[in-house]
Amino acid sequence: LMNEEQQQYQLLQWHAVIEMLLSMNHDISEEVAGVAADTAYLDVNVAQYLIDEASSAAPVCRHLLTSGCYRSDCTFSHDVLGHTCTFWLRGCCGKGDSCRFLHGFNEKLLEDIYPQAAQQQQMMM
Repeated sequence: LMNEEQQQYQLLQWHAVIEMLLSMNHDISEEVAGVAADTAYLDVNVAQYLIDEASSAAPVCRHLLTSGCYRSDCTFSHDVLGHTCTFWLRGCCGKGDSCRFLHGFNEKLLEDIYPQAAQQQQMMM
């Protein structure tokens, strides 16, 4: 349990991480910066990694989104549930909860960075 001084320090740290992320990524929203900071446990480098990975992910296969993709050599992503919404990244997804893409970051990206947390999460399932 944190005391009031520790909570204030953590809040200041959270705001500082968000400000750094916003200064490095002019096209993301404040919400995205906050989610990245929370997901990365306030580590600005990990948060930036999450943003970079989500921004540079291969686009989702348009055939998969409509009737299904039957190409074995398809170079597009078939991971709809783990794909961050590009409109959400920019703060302009109008679909809200009905959006089929992730409004957040794929937790699998953290497995290499925090292997112990990933193992604990798998054990709880």
